[in-house]
Amino acid sequence: MELQITQIALAQASESYRVQVLELLARAHETDGVEAFSEQFVLGLTDAALNHQHYLAMTQHQILGLAAVAPGLEPTAELVVHPHFRSQHIASQLAATIAPIPLWAHGDLPAAQALAKARGGTALRKLLVMQLKGASLSTVASAIPELPAGFAVVDLPCALDKWGREVVLAELLKVNNEAFDWHPEQGNWSLERLERGLNLPWFDPAGLLFLVDTRAAGVFRLAGFHWTKWQPPVGEVYVVGLADAYRGQGLGRAIVNIGLHYLFKKQPEYIELYVEADNTAAVEVYKRLGFVVSQTHVLYSNPR
Repeated sequence: MELQITQIALAQASESYRVQVLELLARAHETDGVEAFSEQFVLGLTDAALNHQHYLAMTQHQILGLAAVAPGLEPTAELVVHPHFRSQHIASQLAATIAPIPLWAHGDLPAAQALAKARGGTALRKLLVMQLKGASLSTVASAIPELPAGFAVVDLPCALDKWGREVVLAELLKVNNEAFDWHPEQGNWSLERLERGLNLPWFDPAGLLFLVDTRAAGVFRLAGFHWTKWQPPVGEVYVVGLADAYRGQGLGRAIVNIGLHYLFKKQPEYIELYVEADNTAAVEVYKRLGFVVSQTHVLYSNPR
């Protein structure tokens, strides 16, 4: 089999390429039980503004594998090979082509572990997927959250109506970047990056919930926020952020609970979240709430 690796930006390529790639991702998901590409990498297939680069492993007529690279201060990549063409060194050729950019292994499947080991890769990050379901879901998320005195919950539409879009988005951006100044993907957001998030296909303005300090009369003072994601039948704790000025006041639990209760009212099969494995404080909080680890995603180094 004669294999050719071609660099391309799929968002600017012909529709036929994207159709083949989506079919490739679907077949891999059916076989592996886990999505090969994360949400941002799927968006990068069609959104030219994300500036993702793609490397297609092809025969003359068929795409057999794909590596995608997301730019940034710390670029990362994701890789997929069609299930019918595995064990033919396609993954290793793609990995070598994009080296030394680290590779995500969603689900940390044995094949991904083997590829990393063969290339001398080491685990740089571990991202846990945690789920709340069954009795724990009913017990924890059904409870109406208790708020400390001087605080109220408003959703995005209410906040925009009361304080205006410019003020609300500026405060949300400030709190997000304070809360995630350490995070390579969620931190250092620009207004443009925030607007992209607000325009995702699944975004529900009523599911972006703000914990507001009402003691600051007439001013939008954001203590924290819970950005939920609802894709039936699954709810997600998408982003939870707490402003620096409100740390150490026991508000984190309240912010988590307002989002869980909002999602519970939609009758989800389960609620999930993603958390860095080395964020032990957050992991313990979620475990105490009843969340259990369902998957692990690993970012492996990709030596030349």
